[in-house]
Amino acid sequence: MLALAACGSSDPKITSIAINPTHARPIEHITMTLGVENFTLDFVDPSSVHALRAAHEGEDEEGHVHVYFDNLDSNPLVQTASTSFSIGVPGDATPGAHKLIARLHSGDHLILEPQVTAEVTLTVDP
Repeated sequence: MLALAACGSSDPKITSIAINPTHARPIEHITMTLGVENFTLDFVDPSSVHALRAAHEGEDEEGHVHVYFDNLDSNPLVQTASTSFSIGVPGDATPGAHKLIARLHSGDHLILEPQVTAEVTLTVDP
């Protein structure tokens, strides 16, 4: 007998990303605004993540956003469960174009697979 599993919700995605202003100097703050689908932004106690996943199977995934400066190998500038938040431009940022990269993470800080990222350009002024 062949059993078919019902498909859950669609994969999580970042649907929009914007910053204001788009130019800033080192240590100044900008505001980033994100749109997400099929993902609930919420900080969760990491010890309860697996139980929550089992209890809410088939529903939107749950977690938060990490925002990186120029590459995903650096420490995140921000970890948040908000769709609009402030980011400080690193004090050692060189003048010119830089990437701010948003990536979705599960409640236990694991990177979603496949990775869900979006990026926007920030121009650092001298």
